[in-house]
Amino acid sequence: MKYFQKILSSIIKAFKDDKFLLPVFILSVVFIILSSILPAFQVKQDFLKFFSPDENANYVFTKLYQETDQLTFFEKYNLIAQDIIRPRSYFSYQGIIKPVSFLGMTLLYGNLAKVFGSGIIPFLTPLFAGIGLIFYYLLIKLLFGSKNAFISFLLFFSFPVLIYYSARSMFHNVLFLSFFIIALYFLTKLIQKKIPSIKTNQIDKKKYYQELFSRDFVFALLTGLFLGLTIAVRTSELVWLIPAGLLFFLFNIKKFNWWRLAIIFSFLFLALLPVFYNNQLLYGSPFYGGYNEMNRSIENIGQASGSLFKSFFSGHLSEVGDLIKSIFNTIFYFGFYPLQSFFMFFKYCTEMFWYLFYPFVFGLVYLIIYDRSTFKKVWTYGLSWLVLSLILILYYGSWKFVDNPDPNSFTIGNSYTRYWLPIYISLFPFVSIFILKIKNIFFWIKKIRIKKIVSNAFSVSLIILIMFLSLRFVYAGSEEGLKHYFSKSRIAKIEVEQVISLTEDRSIIITEYHDKFLFPERKVIVGRFDDDNMNKNYYRLASKIPLYYYNFTLPEKDIKYLNERRLKDFNLRIELVKSINDAFSLYQLKALSYCPIN
Repeated sequence: MKYFQKILSSIIKAFKDDKFLLPVFILSVVFIILSSILPAFQVKQDFLKFFSPDENANYVFTKLYQETDQLTFFEKYNLIAQDIIRPRSYFSYQGIIKPVSFLGMTLLYGNLAKVFGSGIIPFLTPLFAGIGLIFYYLLIKLLFGSKNAFISFLLFFSFPVLIYYSARSMFHNVLFLSFFIIALYFLTKLIQKKIPSIKTNQIDKKKYYQELFSRDFVFALLTGLFLGLTIAVRTSELVWLIPAGLLFFLFNIKKFNWWRLAIIFSFLFLALLPVFYNNQLLYGSPFYGGYNEMNRSIENIGQASGSLFKSFFSGHLSEVGDLIKSIFNTIFYFGFYPLQSFFMFFKYCTEMFWYLFYPFVFGLVYLIIYDRSTFKKVWTYGLSWLVLSLILILYYGSWKFVDNPDPNSFTIGNSYTRYWLPIYISLFPFVSIFILKIKNIFFWIKKIRIKKIVSNAFSVSLIILIMFLSLRFVYAGSEEGLKHYFSKSRIAKIEVEQVISLTEDRSIIITEYHDKFLFPERKVIVGRFDDDNMNKNYYRLASKIPLYYYNFTLPEKDIKYLNERRLKDFNLRIELVKSINDAFSLYQLKALSYCPIN
């Protein structure tokens, strides 16, 4: 009881000592409520569906884990159809369907849902985002001071990407970022305290052990725990976490000892144990996941790293270059295109968030030239951030994401914005420096009181303007703004309800885009009719179970071609069931008669 009273008194004291902490807490609660409006709307209209295959898979497997403690389910018809019955972001082998994505979110949310019920699942990301906001303020306060931290908090609070992917709550990225911020906060608290040194007399020895097993132990434990959760949620981010973390460690090596490192890595490993266990069950190795490309990359990097180590220490330096090149090509599996990468960064940072980027540049220059004391305090963080930023820009920027139907459209819904969240959050302290220093333009006002009022009013107006631009952009300033999701959700509900009502419970629907809406109420196949092997499987299924096709409405000439030539070769016929709306129609595929197909 005394322990809890001590904690409560410490919290009360913290609110008294920090005038910004209460507003930060209140606004974080407001953020949780605001970012929960979209999932709350979907729950209220009884249509909790997601507009991305990844979101759908995360939600379905989270609910499955909550209800059954399992992360797989069996689809018997896949045994005759070469495992084609599955939505995107699902993996099937011999009828056993597994998740493709990382398991951290699924396990965490599934366990929380066991306690609080499945209704909490779509609201957990907004909750963790709100917690992440509080820790972001606390972290920036440690590095830049409370004024800068509060302004940075307001900029992060209103940042479009954070709001957008908190509302679209079954993506990993915001949860990953929240855990990363929390881990950084406890790491910073740890290294800002000197390593306790032991003395000879008994009083100092007692003080040493108190410090070692209280402050050092707790901060190292929490650093390791939340860093482990960070990795569990998005393991692929190790591509920048490892080099940036290693660089940070080397710059701060004197602030670590064996005790701190042992505690950090022990609890990091402990946090990852559930993921290791389930990876072993699902994929045959604690280090494998559902992405086959990533599994192959792990194997290749492991083999190449071992050979690199042997070659280096055995003196066969001629092989080192080839092995480094092999590791590089494995990491950049989808190619290495620097020009494309920086073009994408220009589009999704410099251009999309111009009102943040240019003040960031000013703030950074000011810090380097004029604020040497703060620069000395944060330069190790800055260099680590520069490394992770370059890796993220080159790694994800080299990929081609087409999340929007229009490949020439640069919107907030494209994956670059969520992948680059760790870059964005480091802009805000420098934007805050700009806001705090730009008010010096009123130096010409002679009366101190009037100058203070005018300069503060100008800074507040600037903050409000930036927040307004951000909030307007995330709500309606993009074709994928949250405003459109409410209307899109209503339309999708009407559309899906019609398709469900026209098809049997045990039926299968072939589709290209609607698997995320139709599953799990209906079995789905993502496909068309341009693959002979798929058409053979369609025949096998149509002979045993109702099989439908839902996609863009086909012109009469296309239906005639399919029935007289393309599908006829596989003893199949397609018939219109109903035109659901102006764009999409439901068709049924029928097996005409017995026809053995190998």
